[in-house]
Amino acid sequence: MENDKLNKGQKVRLGKADNAAVGEIQSRFIQDTTIEIEGKTYETEATAERPAYLIKVDDQKHVLKRADEILLVNQ
Repeated sequence: MENDKLNKGQKVRLGKADNAAVGEIQSRFIQDTTIEIEGKTYETEATAERPAYLIKVDDQKHVLKRADEILLVNQ
């Protein structure tokens, strides 16, 4: 599956195997975006060809990552 087609709710892995975190896709962005969540500002540069994803990590933090920085977790 191509990472530029991930959907809300899908589980993904961030980082290397020995230091990876697991999270869940919250939103997909296909344009430059700035959002605020719980007082923290997140910014990303994104396009339809290089989307970015807001991911809620298991420890309840949020991160913005591009598709090439995440891996789909087999469920």
